[in-house]
Amino acid sequence: MKALLAAAFVTATLILSSAVEARVQPMQVGAAVRAIDDLIEWAVKMRKALPEPHMADDAIDALRGVAKTGDDVAPEVVELFKRDFHKVRPGAIDPQFIRMMSRAPAVRDAVWDIALKVPAKGTGQVLASLVDDLGPRAPSVLSRISTQLSSEEAAVLIRGLTPRLLSQDRVQELKKVFQRVDMASIDQGELFEAVARAQISGGALKAKNGLKEGARVVKGQHNSRHGIDGIGAGPEGRPVIFEFSMYERKVLDADANGLTQLSPEWVADRWNKMIAAAPAGRIEELNRLGIDEQWLKPTSAKEVLTWSRKLVVADESALTDANRLAAKLGPDDLLVLGKN
Repeated sequence: MKALLAAAFVTATLILSSAVEARVQPMQVGAAVRAIDDLIEWAVKMRKALPEPHMADDAIDALRGVAKTGDDVAPEVVELFKRDFHKVRPGAIDPQFIRMMSRAPAVRDAVWDIALKVPAKGTGQVLASLVDDLGPRAPSVLSRISTQLSSEEAAVLIRGLTPRLLSQDRVQELKKVFQRVDMASIDQGELFEAVARAQISGGALKAKNGLKEGARVVKGQHNSRHGIDGIGAGPEGRPVIFEFSMYERKVLDADANGLTQLSPEWVADRWNKMIAAAPAGRIEELNRLGIDEQWLKPTSAKEVLTWSRKLVVADESALTDANRLAAKLGPDDLLVLGKN
């Protein structure tokens, strides 16, 4: 009898627990408010208190774009929004930028300050792409940009990272800014390369850049520091290889393996290393750029001779016959950025 009573008690307890859980669980879910939802509600209320309420519409839409995909925001992002909500200008930030700030705390304050410093449409998207482009160097580079560049200088940089083509004067201005900022020479070079890739992707030097219509240029690194500065697709699906330099005296000399930069042997070596080290999705990305599948494998110097190879510099003085001959380039393969 005692055993039967004990069993009945356990059964009754389980039934009661299940009933309570069934009642409580929906209430817990319904009452839970994500940070992004709370921030949107706050922003909508604050919008009414602004002198020009419509100025906040784009920022609120960007937050809603994040919420729509089920993403949330970090508490620190919420704090930045609440602190500077009245300073955010239309179009300066977008969902991609907000997500990046949440997932990349090391650059969060710097990119937010730059977005406020350059209140132009598309700034957030450009900064999000730059963070990905710079990789592990992004925190040090962006912190220096945010603190050492004036609003006008930062605006020129942001423009250079878009398809809007720069004049040669603007290219020179950017080069001088990079050299003035207190950062390592490798970081200066990384910034110039990012600008050069964006400009070539936007159609700079269109008559000679060797790219098919609408092709983009991406970096082709095989480790955190080494690789090919730029890769694009030619009209027939062959790779187009770019080397970029912001220095007045660029010398295409031998690397640690004795291979001359941009030569067919050097390109084949770096291409093969990139293919071997390619993370998941990398080969597919190159294929989407327009590079034919037949080239997305290890290659030889003989095959590279059929590809376009371009040296793109900031100063005409870097274009020498010695460089051209050393890398086995043609006369139309030496280009000055901004000289369209």
